[in-house]
Amino acid sequence: MEEGEARRQQLLLAKPLLLRWERLKQQLLQLLTPSHDPFVIKETLALIGRITQGNTGIQAELQDLGAIQVYSQLLFAQMHDTAITELAALALVNLVSE
Repeated sequence: MEEGEARRQQLLLAKPLLLRWERLKQQLLQLLTPSHDPFVIKETLALIGRITQGNTGIQAELQDLGAIQVYSQLLFAQMHDTAITELAALALVNLVSE
């Protein structure tokens, strides 16, 4: 009985974390628009690149949220910042290659 109760407590604690993760993924992708500060875009792309590298589960989740389109828009935006273009290209390749 104690083991079952411990498992139930773990599940109760995990649910709010999962909900926060769902919101966080959406918020990160929303930061990747040309209207945001270039520094924020670069840092967000770098962060997403680090957390998705080799993690097919997170890559699939981001694909479901439309990350390919978001990265493509950044790749072809006329932002005049080669670092953003390079990071967007890397994020796009990372997302579709694994």
